[in-house]
Amino acid sequence: MTAGLLLAAGAGRRYGRPKALVEMAGEPLVRRGIRLLSVGGCAPVHVVLGAGADEVPALPGAVTVRHDRWAEGLGSSLRRGLASLPVDVPAAVVVLVDQPSLSPVAVRRVRAAYARGAVVAVATYDAGRGIRCC
Repeated sequence: MTAGLLLAAGAGRRYGRPKALVEMAGEPLVRRGIRLLSVGGCAPVHVVLGAGADEVPALPGAVTVRHDRWAEGLGSSLRRGLASLPVDVPAAVVVLVDQPSLSPVAVRRVRAAYARGAVVAVATYDAGRGIRCC
């Protein structure tokens, strides 16, 4: 079992609203991220919410984790999210909500690396780390 952990607590100043509420093709990024992790084979999926948490629509298929100290930064959200996972979950794929181009294939590749014995795995594209853009 590999959990999915979606970090969606940021204020999204560049977007003009909390990142979880930003829409792409009519779908909030937070729902897109949940779908990405689920289709990628992760279970359970936990979503860390902070800025705008009260405005986030219902998130079927995910456990919401409220993080009131989200302004302390990404590391704080990561710690909160990891602490929320069940103790019997041996691994988690961590995704940021503002990575809408990430595919379920990448999530499956990271899960497969763990299954082969990797302790830490990072999705790569064209032999480089990160996400292909533009």
